[in-house]
Amino acid sequence: MDRKLLYLLVLLVLVSVSMSFQQGTSVQEKVSSLMGLPAPDFTMKKVGGGYFKLSEHRGKVVLIDFCTTWCGPCKAAVPYLKKLHEELKDKGLVVVSVFCSQKLSTVESFVKSHGITWT
Repeated sequence: MDRKLLYLLVLLVLVSVSMSFQQGTSVQEKVSSLMGLPAPDFTMKKVGGGYFKLSEHRGKVVLIDFCTTWCGPCKAAVPYLKKLHEELKDKGLVVVSVFCSQKLSTVESFVKSHGITWT
């Protein structure tokens, strides 16, 4: 292999690795700067009718689970969310699952088949 090409390849790899670390730090800094701030209010349609509005639950701990019906880890989280919901709902925990880019009928079927009782 030509020495110039080898040096260029090594330089390219080093620059790529360096940039990936910079981006990771930047994202981490952004996330850290948002921690502890109130979440923006939102309203969404609930399975079974009605609407969920975040601001109506001010003062409570709200766990927002972003998921999809086809996601393996999302399905695996359901039993843990069930347990958490059952143990802490009377102490003010509100669990909300936000299904991303899914048809309502698909979400309704998923909720029913997995015995989801939270919003």
